[in-house]
Amino acid sequence: MDVELIMNKYDDLLAASQKLSKQNKELVKSIAVLKLENCRIANEFQSPNAVSEKVSAEKID
Repeated sequence: MDVELIMNKYDDLLAASQKLSKQNKELVKSIAVLKLENCRIANEFQSPNAVSEKVSAEKID
């Protein structure tokens, strides 16, 4: 095989890998933001009884 061809393929794969790594980091950040938002929304919709029951259960433990 031609060494130049192999090096070109390697460079292409490296560039693709770096692009995917950057995209993955962005998606991980998006997931973290969405999880926080999900928790916030879930807390907004919890009834006051559910909150007091959770606190009571934590005190028992």
